[in-house]
Amino acid sequence: MLREDCVLFPGRTVNPITLRAFDIMLALTDGTVSEIVPGSQPFVLMFTVPEENDAESVFGVVDGTNPRAAGMVGIGRDVTVLFMLTDSAQSKSVRTKNKHYFALADKSGHVRFFTNT
Repeated sequence: MLREDCVLFPGRTVNPITLRAFDIMLALTDGTVSEIVPGSQPFVLMFTVPEENDAESVFGVVDGTNPRAAGMVGIGRDVTVLFMLTDSAQSKSVRTKNKHYFALADKSGHVRFFTNT
C-alpha cells in the first residue's frame, strides 16, 4: 500500500530498516520484481526477479548491522542474500554459505553493491 510516499505491508507501520531494504531492492532491480513479501527472521524483505525461460531469482535482504541476524543466514533454498550495511567494515563479521552481496548507501542515498573476495 502506498501512503505518504512510503510503501507499507498490510498491518505494518513505517520502519526505517524496511525502507532501506526497499531502497536496496529498487537499486538492484529498477523495480522489475515478480513478488515482494515481508521477510521472516533473519530476512527483512524477500523478493523475486524474473529471468529468461520463466525462471526467477530469489533475494532476501538482511540487516547486516545486526550481528545476530548476520550470523543466522544459512538456508537450503537458493536465495541470494543482500546484507544491508552502514559501514563496509561490517562485512567482515558476516558468515554465510549462500550467494551474497553487501549493500552500502552513501550520504546521497546511492546504493553500492560489493562482495568480500
